[in-house]
Amino acid sequence: MKKLTISMLVSLIILGGYLSPSAFANGNINTNTTEGNHLFTAKFEGNGKFCTAVAINPKTYLTAAHCVDYENKDGDIGKIYPALSGISTPLGYANVNKTIVYEEGSNDKPVNKEKDLAILKVDTPVSTSSEHYLNGRTPNIKGVTTDRTKGGSNSLVNKSVYSVGYSTSNGNNYSVKYPGIISDLYINSGRGDDENSFNKSGLITTNINGAPGQSGSGLFLNDSDNDQQNDELIGILSTSSYNNENATFALITTKVK
Repeated sequence: MKKLTISMLVSLIILGGYLSPSAFANGNINTNTTEGNHLFTAKFEGNGKFCTAVAINPKTYLTAAHCVDYENKDGDIGKIYPALSGISTPLGYANVNKTIVYEEGSNDKPVNKEKDLAILKVDTPVSTSSEHYLNGRTPNIKGVTTDRTKGGSNSLVNKSVYSVGYSTSNGNNYSVKYPGIISDLYINSGRGDDENSFNKSGLITTNINGAPGQSGSGLFLNDSDNDQQNDELIGILSTSSYNNENATFALITTKVK
C-alpha cells in the first residue's frame, strides 16, 4: 500500500455542494484503490457537481442528496468512477440513470442534513472489472440503533472513525482517507422509547475535515482486526463548517439500511 500525506488547499470555486473553500484538508492518498474501503468508494460527476459515492453493489451507490439536487430523477444523470485513482480507472465507469432520495426537496428548499441521502442506480458497468472486484463484496452495513447514540449503552461517541472520498481541492482524482473522532451522534425520535416510534434519521458530528468533492463520502468505524473491509459504514458526508472542519454525516440507521 502506497500512501502519501498531503495538505490540500481548497479551490476558490465550490464544486462539491455545501462544503466551503477556505481551509486546508489533511488526509492520506491511497493509490491502491482495490484494497480496503477504497474499493467501495467512487467519484460521481453530474449536473456540474463533483461528489463521492459508496458502492453497495456494482449497480447501486449511496451518496448525499444535495449532489443530485434533492430530487428523484431518471435519465442521463451523470457518470460514476469506482475506485478511481488519478488517471487510472481500475473498475472502469458507469452511467447513472436513476436517483432515489431519502426525502425530496430542492436547492432552494433543502432537506435537513439528517436526510441528506440518495441512492444512485447505474447502467451495466462499461468494464467487467467492476463486476469482478465487487462481486460478493459489500460494505459492512448494520444500521445504527438508539443504543449507540450519545448517552446510549453502546455509544459511538469518542470512537475512532475515518472517511474516504475524492476532494476537488487540488484537482486530483485520488481516493483520500481522512481520520477523526465522533463528537456527537443522535437519532431523531418520534414518541416514546419504542425503536419503531423513531423517525430513523440522524446525524453524526466529527472532527474530520471536509473539502469540496467529499460530499457523499462514507464514514467508517475503525475496528481492531486490520481488515478495513470489515469496518462498519455508519454515515454519508453531508456538510462541514465554513472552514471545512467538523464534518457532519447523515446517519445510516436501520431505516436507511
